[in-house]
Amino acid sequence: MDRAASRTKQLLDIIEDEFELLEFRNLLRKEWAEENLDFYLYCKEFSAIEPGKEKDKYGTRLVNTYVARGGSNMINIPHEVVMKVMNEVNAEGYEFDNSIFEECSEHVFQLMAFESLPRFLRNKRKESRAMSVCNERDPGRSVVPHVGKRGGAQTPPPRRSKRRRNLSKSFIEGIENRYDEILDSEELYSEFSSFLKRNCAVDVLKFYQAVSEFQKENFETNAQTTEAILRIASAYLGYGEESMIRTAFDDHIYNDVISKIDDNETSQDIFNWMLEETELKLETCLYPEFVQFIHGNHKKKNKGILGRLLK
Repeated sequence: MDRAASRTKQLLDIIEDEFELLEFRNLLRKEWAEENLDFYLYCKEFSAIEPGKEKDKYGTRLVNTYVARGGSNMINIPHEVVMKVMNEVNAEGYEFDNSIFEECSEHVFQLMAFESLPRFLRNKRKESRAMSVCNERDPGRSVVPHVGKRGGAQTPPPRRSKRRRNLSKSFIEGIENRYDEILDSEELYSEFSSFLKRNCAVDVLKFYQAVSEFQKENFETNAQTTEAILRIASAYLGYGEESMIRTAFDDHIYNDVISKIDDNETSQDIFNWMLEETELKLETCLYPEFVQFIHGNHKKKNKGILGRLLK
């Protein structure tokens, strides 16, 4: 098997293994390249959707988020590939089909296979050597190396006396289909928000919750509506300061909302586009990872890997 075929097989194997995929995603996140994996996985989902309005809507979101210049998670692909996609989707009467993202998807796959994957495999070899050293020092103890802030293997920290409480069987069963309950179920919301907090993404859920509640409110005056808009913008969009989740939105969407706020617009639909983007990220990316974590933690599979990812 030649080098290219070997790398391709290795990466495909990682993508099919939920725990290896979580570790690989963690590396990409540190390298500010997580959008490559997201786009590749979204393209697989896109290809499974039957032609029609749903496929067109999904494809449009992928283009605006990952392909179009200025997208919030723009992938690193050649300019000619970008222009080819944009020319096709902007053609009158165009309907999305599976061929539209083939070249883009292949390009990001090659980037991951030949740039990110070698670093991932080197890190795993270092961890394996560190584990061997620890086991030689204390053969009777099973040790998973602790990765320090600078990335090097260090002496494992002492076990924490406070362990994560066990989740009920009824909570775990069917959790894949409970996304719509995250704002209504106290237990589900608590577990999901704790998971996001460990991954520095809890503001995405809080923004989604704040805007959802804002749109349900019945304000008596425009002043009350304006006050609520400014409160959300200040807390989550960096209105007047640097935002924690600013990069979650396309520039044109963000600038459009800020412009409306500056013009004192009082419509409760002001955050609609942002709400759609946030829900897409929660439903198709963050919640599936949470489900994988819950099942992995419950079955106690590869606990060391999950522990390192979520610290």
